[in-house]
Amino acid sequence: MANTITLDDCTGVLQIVSDQCLVPSQTDLSYCRCNICQTYVQRTIFGINPENNVNSITMTHLQQGRESQHTLCLYHWTFFRIPTRLTPNATQQQWTERDVGRSSTISTSLGTHPDTPQALIITLDTEYNIDAERFTTIDAFLHLSPTLPDDWYQVHKQLNDGTEYPRSVFRDLRTVAQGGTFVELYQRDSFTYTLGFDDTKPGCTAPLPSDALYLAVRCGRPFGREQNNQHYGNENDPCRFRVRYMLAPMALAHGDVLGPLPIAQSTYHTYSVLVGGYDAATVFDPFGPIPGYVDHNGLQAVTRFRPNPGRDNNRVKEARGYYILRVAHRGFVDGAIAPNETRVGCVAFGAGAPPMMRHYTIVTTDSRDASLYLTTGQLEPRYQLSYALGGNTGGQIWEGSAMPLSTVHVRRNKRPTPSAYDMAIRAPVTTLSTSPCYVDDPYEYHIRVALDTALRATADGLLPTLFAIRPQLLSAEGPRYGSAGWPAAGETIPIVTPFSHGGTGHVCCGQFRYFVLRGIPPDIEAIVRLDLSFDFLAEPPGLPPMPTALPPRPPQALSNQSARRFPPPLPPVPPRRPPPGADPFVPSTSTHARLQGLFIKRHQCPSAADIRADRTGCIGRCSLSYLVRYDPFSGASSYVDSTVVTSGLAPLSAESESADFYIGVQALRDERAEFTLSLSSRPRQRLVEAYGCSRLLHFCPEEQGDVGNASLDAENPIMQATSAARSSRAPPLPQQLALALMLGAICAGRSAAWMTRRTRRIPV
Repeated sequence: MANTITLDDCTGVLQIVSDQCLVPSQTDLSYCRCNICQTYVQRTIFGINPENNVNSITMTHLQQGRESQHTLCLYHWTFFRIPTRLTPNATQQQWTERDVGRSSTISTSLGTHPDTPQALIITLDTEYNIDAERFTTIDAFLHLSPTLPDDWYQVHKQLNDGTEYPRSVFRDLRTVAQGGTFVELYQRDSFTYTLGFDDTKPGCTAPLPSDALYLAVRCGRPFGREQNNQHYGNENDPCRFRVRYMLAPMALAHGDVLGPLPIAQSTYHTYSVLVGGYDAATVFDPFGPIPGYVDHNGLQAVTRFRPNPGRDNNRVKEARGYYILRVAHRGFVDGAIAPNETRVGCVAFGAGAPPMMRHYTIVTTDSRDASLYLTTGQLEPRYQLSYALGGNTGGQIWEGSAMPLSTVHVRRNKRPTPSAYDMAIRAPVTTLSTSPCYVDDPYEYHIRVALDTALRATADGLLPTLFAIRPQLLSAEGPRYGSAGWPAAGETIPIVTPFSHGGTGHVCCGQFRYFVLRGIPPDIEAIVRLDLSFDFLAEPPGLPPMPTALPPRPPQALSNQSARRFPPPLPPVPPRRPPPGADPFVPSTSTHARLQGLFIKRHQCPSAADIRADRTGCIGRCSLSYLVRYDPFSGASSYVDSTVVTSGLAPLSAESESADFYIGVQALRDERAEFTLSLSSRPRQRLVEAYGCSRLLHFCPEEQGDVGNASLDAENPIMQATSAARSSRAPPLPQQLALALMLGAICAGRSAAWMTRRTRRIPV
């Protein structure tokens, strides 16, 4: 015999739907059809996966990280108590994240500390009904309070005005946004709900309920609808779902690992990392489906489907993302750094106007380590994670990697600022080199590296990362005249080789690199040749072999009619590009190595201030040769790959002591180059003047002859005196003429003419 039972007849006591239900073996009715009315019998479950087919009010105490599976008949309720405090001594939570097929863990050192703020993450997913081709739909609400009303279990309670459960029992149904404790999660097939993350409050945290909160889930009918209206299921088709919660500490320390943790779309999870001034790395590993919807296999849904909870075509659900956080303290330090030391650091986006900066210092002693060469690079990606988690780099810097920093500033003896520095490079330049003017003095180089604010850095393609710098101190010392390192007569030796070949020949970014030649006497001329190197480029251009060194110029015999005050100029440097006979300056069409100029100056370092305004040379005892030429009309630039400068010879008696000469190699702005410097020398040339004696002037004069020298000026008093002596010779005396006539008479009749010629070497 069947009875007609509806939800309105339910009062919390057992209702017999049919006599057949009393003998389950003799009825075709399902358990849920026989138990339309849920009884008020209360059960408490400490664990997971309670037994099914229990017509009572169940309160399940969930455990951290453990998934619990449940089955509910249509219109029935079940409740969950969710603790908001970690279990004592529970330093780890472990579970299997079914959606991504990975083992998850929350292992933290501060998680159980009472002052550590916790975040609560709750996930619920309904089962996919293959026969109906849809996800089951449930209604749920959260009660964010550790206490429940006394009649919380009376799910059939209805007020006189028709108000149904839960509004009939939970009188204060203000939402969290309204300052209440009620959270509605109606008509859902899944959800991810978090508490504790709040980036609008100090510390980005919001307090959880003091001890626990409660979750209530009902299968079937939407709230506020009549029982005969459309519902989410049928009496013979119960709801099946799984639920889980995790507590994630929001203050992380060294060695902490979290994840994979789920995160809903368009939400934020905010953590604080306990660090010192400069000693931590955080590794973030996001994964999971892209934002959108997934089917019951967790695969990305095709575009024609949309979630439709409560309807027959509810074939997809909203996708959720996952992430892993690992935190490690590496003890990063700035400050003093040793030569050839690879120092790893981390940078993040600058907060506000100033960029995020790190400062380092390195000290020099004298000319043997006066110049600084600095390499920057990104830590090779395969080493970043292991290094952040306590491993080592194996000395690996990602060679050829893009510049990981926005700027690098260098200043001698003072900390640089964005407006006060000796030199700077910006991304994408990765190396720099610089020399002080007074190479014999000790210096302290201050190095400042920085990453700009997020807007500026991302515009340059830069992100927070682990970086590495390696400073090297290079020698500026050249050979001393007369030492074993000085080239012998007729010999040319390299004194600086390219940096990529293990030498010190590198310059960058408009800077000067200085090298000093010691103790050159005034009658010795140093000849310095520069040749650009292309080996450090990715694709070195094909160039002919470097020409042989210039031979020393031999003494020249000049007649008194052709004697010149200046000797012939140095032979031109054979161009390496283009072929001989063409213009030695070639247009700039590629990324070949290029330089601005080569200088040599007596006693002090050359600088851009020494260049004459018309660019025809440099001021004082200085010589300059350009490797770049600018067209005055079009502004186009042309370049050569090698050049020569000479120290010149001092005017006679103007310089009597040996002196040091400084070689300066100037780079173009924002360009780097490697080069070879070769050295040879030659003494002051001894010039010869020829004299002739005839039958009328057979005695050679005793006066000093004229002397030509490459370094004599027209105003030289010695030169003026010599010229005056030669031009003021007295005419022949009468006695000399008489003697000549007498000798001619004695030799009369002979048709012989004679001439005596003598040559005298004139010392200079």
